[in-house]
Amino acid sequence: MLWSSEENKTTDSFRRWVFPVLLVAGLLLFGSVVRKHTPLEHWLSFRYLACWLAILVFLVACLCGGYPVVRRLASPGFDAPSHLLLSLAVGVYLFFLAIFVLGLLALLHPAVFFLLPLAMMLAGGPALLRGMVTERIPRDDNPLDWVDVFGIAAGVLAVFAVYLPVLVPSQISYDARWYHLAIAEHYAVQGAVRPFQGGWIAGAVPHLASFLYTWAFLAPTSLLFDRIVLSLHLEFLLFLSTLAGVHLLIRALVHRTPRAAWVSLFLFPGILVYDSGLIGGADHVAAFFAPPILLALFQAWRSWDARSALLLAVLLSACFLTKYSSLNIFLPVALAAGLRGLWLLFRGDDRCAARQGLLTLVGGGLLATSPHWLKNWIFYGAPFYPLLTGPFHPKPWTADSPQLLAAFLSSSSIPGVEKPHGLGELLKLLVEFSFVPHDWEIFHGKVPVFGSLFTLLSPVFLLLRSLRLLGVAVLCYGGLVCWAYVGLQDRYLQTLVPWMAAVSGAALLLLWREGGVTRWAAASLVAFQLLWSADHYFIPSNSMLHQSSIRHVTEFFAMGYQKKYEERFELFGDYPRVAQVLPPGARVLVHRSHLHLGLGAPSVLDYPPDSIAIGYGRTRTMREMFELLRRLRVTHLVWPAERDPGVFSLADNLMFHAFVSTYTGEQKITHLWLGKFPDTPPPETPPLKALVLGCEKKIKNGMYPVEKLHVLPQLGESAVYPDPEIPWPKNPTFQQAILANTRLLARDPSCSNFEVPGDFRGIGQWGSFELFYQP
Repeated sequence: MLWSSEENKTTDSFRRWVFPVLLVAGLLLFGSVVRKHTPLEHWLSFRYLACWLAILVFLVACLCGGYPVVRRLASPGFDAPSHLLLSLAVGVYLFFLAIFVLGLLALLHPAVFFLLPLAMMLAGGPALLRGMVTERIPRDDNPLDWVDVFGIAAGVLAVFAVYLPVLVPSQISYDARWYHLAIAEHYAVQGAVRPFQGGWIAGAVPHLASFLYTWAFLAPTSLLFDRIVLSLHLEFLLFLSTLAGVHLLIRALVHRTPRAAWVSLFLFPGILVYDSGLIGGADHVAAFFAPPILLALFQAWRSWDARSALLLAVLLSACFLTKYSSLNIFLPVALAAGLRGLWLLFRGDDRCAARQGLLTLVGGGLLATSPHWLKNWIFYGAPFYPLLTGPFHPKPWTADSPQLLAAFLSSSSIPGVEKPHGLGELLKLLVEFSFVPHDWEIFHGKVPVFGSLFTLLSPVFLLLRSLRLLGVAVLCYGGLVCWAYVGLQDRYLQTLVPWMAAVSGAALLLLWREGGVTRWAAASLVAFQLLWSADHYFIPSNSMLHQSSIRHVTEFFAMGYQKKYEERFELFGDYPRVAQVLPPGARVLVHRSHLHLGLGAPSVLDYPPDSIAIGYGRTRTMREMFELLRRLRVTHLVWPAERDPGVFSLADNLMFHAFVSTYTGEQKITHLWLGKFPDTPPPETPPLKALVLGCEKKIKNGMYPVEKLHVLPQLGESAVYPDPEIPWPKNPTFQQAILANTRLLARDPSCSNFEVPGDFRGIGQWGSFELFYQP
């Protein structure tokens, strides 16, 4: 031997210490080199790692919270993976419920970001650990074949493609900036859940996702960038869980499921296109509940009792509480479960259990959905405000509210896309829904991007002799019928995609097992779908950025190389700049703007027809304007500098701009005006008169009581203006007499050469009219 045993021990000890020292020294040396190019404090990787740590904490908290509940309600027939998925779904509902209750108690403090997950871990962690020991996840000892390897590799690539835009918060959707994330910001900075003022419809619809995002907005960070990225990662985590749910659904439909079965979801490539991707919305949060709901329905179908019905009711309620378009899932399953319960009640052996199951399904659903309907009843006077208000006394509500609500419902439809009329049109839609886009043309034009394998495989579902597979396909078509009448827009189909992916993947798997020509025909169909959709990811469909999301991602990360470190965190233009000058405790009226994320303060939106209970034009004096705004409890007002294209009435614009230009001490912040609500009210005056001098197309020239000019533009061609109180005379003497009693003036310079007196000052524009006010 060259070395003795003692020498070997010395050498081993030396090696054990010298290798780490050399490696750490190399790390420090390399760090000192790269720091000259990009300082470590500007590395985004640390932010993303912190984000993933928070997401893992959220995941464990939800599993801990939901596991004991599912343990009591789920059938022993569920294996560990299904049990975990159901636990996560119930845990997400409980997490939402906790944020909601804490909000009602005005306890949404940043400490909740840490304490809520900790409380859920402590409450359910021991049960989860015991369950993981006793219910180990089964191992698949079958060797990987080439189909598994190819499927997993393709799936990982697709997941990575979906994940990349999640890293860049500026690519979130219009709706996320309008209400999904803006509601979360509102709750977090307000520290409480309170009614939204002004009849803002978006604040009264179900928004479970926004409550989850509220947790992200409570994070201990000063950057809007971090809060949005964390919210997007919450959505991504639920998307990954949806993939797991698709795998479990296929396994419930077909025995000996391949490891790559979850990849079936990517056979519906709409997920790769902007409007249906992970963009801070609620569609994929609702879709997350789709697989657990089916698993719970399978249990309830087998063993109809109170426990299985309660589990199904909670999961259905969680889906419904996410958004109204999730009725695509809620209604077919609720109908199927109800029919099953009625069948067992009248034809089954245990009618007592059937009765208990039905009562539990209905009663449990009402209780679990009460955070929406009961909250609305208390806050707004109607359970589904502003819808179905007939027998109730909705609040806030004005004489304009019915017309504005009708305008809102009509404005949500896509031009050229109409709901089917009659059975024939409905059947045609069910056949063509994946071949003909039902989307805004600005996204991807007339190119169908949803994916058509479900439609093309529908005849096969009838021939595969699998009742469960056929039943899921029927539920999918039931969801399509709901979609046709609830919200005929392609992205709303994302809630149904997990079901469609599961039934399509199961059918393709059974066809593959047929072998021979059938196998290669099925493979050819899938290959054609993949080849057709290969470029969908690169379509410049991001209407907010006017390019593809992936291009924006590359430009964003290139900013680090360009040393534009701070520019990466500059989001959404002027509202974050307004946030920097707002005092603590500010409450801001956002005038004529949907997009207000980044304001950093509780907000009141007045944009019609989305806000149905604010009518500036119905006030007659500056004192009444003051009282209206005081009832909204705002401390500041912010409005765009450009002219109103005709969203508000002429009276709205005259009264609003006269008030803010006179009493708020307005200041310009880039493209916005910011004003402070006055501490003292304006003096009492007689009702204001307005003089209109235009082209007399719709409004005749003359003097009006200002409230008579409150004619809603949303009425379109049916909008009718009254005759003036005093027509505009040709005699200059009479004109001066009218001016003496007029403090508001609207003049269209294209057809009126009237010279505005010097004591009138410009306050804004409305369409082609210039607006003036005499203080």
